[in-house]
Amino acid sequence: MLYFPWNKTTQTLKANESDFDHDFYERFSNLLKGKYCVKLWKLSDMRSYVTAEYPGLWELVEQKADRPVALVDFYRLLVVHDFGGIFWQYGSELTNSALRLSDPFDQFLPPKGMSARLLVEKWITQADADEMGRTRKSRKGIPPTLRRIATQVFSASPHNEFLRFASKRAIWNLLTIPVERDYDILETMGNGMFSEAFNDYAKLGKASKIDVVDFDEVGHMVRYSHTFSWRRDKGRCC
Repeated sequence: MLYFPWNKTTQTLKANESDFDHDFYERFSNLLKGKYCVKLWKLSDMRSYVTAEYPGLWELVEQKADRPVALVDFYRLLVVHDFGGIFWQYGSELTNSALRLSDPFDQFLPPKGMSARLLVEKWITQADADEMGRTRKSRKGIPPTLRRIATQVFSASPHNEFLRFASKRAIWNLLTIPVERDYDILETMGNGMFSEAFNDYAKLGKASKIDVVDFDEVGHMVRYSHTFSWRRDKGRCC
């Protein structure tokens, strides 16, 4: 888990990194005691780790990020790449079906012989994709892939090559795609980037060890947390 609290109005990080409700983290920690190590990365934890292991990276991302959510989107990839495990977005909940399982979080881990497990958040229609390609400046006239991969929950073994690939894509997007609308946040660091990165990775023939859970099955596993606190535009962006 990562949690970097920010002011929704100004889209700036709060001075007090602990200024958020810790009940969710404490509940999950108690639920998984003895089964999983639940790590909550706060801003200072992440800054210290990145500064020590990747000199110059923190300053680059902080300088180029349009708003705090970009930091959260990028560093979730980095920590799972470096340490492995399950990334779980703060506030997301197990479904009732999952809670009836003896070990409900096991279903989020990569199956035997696989190095990662990704969840499909949704499918978009070709008509919607064509419209996005036509109207979204950040798409540069190219429709997005129809399968949208979730960034809220995913898992991988340490040093997974796809997460390295996606992290490099995120940095490239951060440096080359100006953020003018909320949608551009998804394209640079969010599920838009993640989906396109996986689509390209699969085209390279490298995705054979990545398990993808389709939308219908995901609906029986997890309910994602959607606060949309990162948005600036009025109305829905995407």
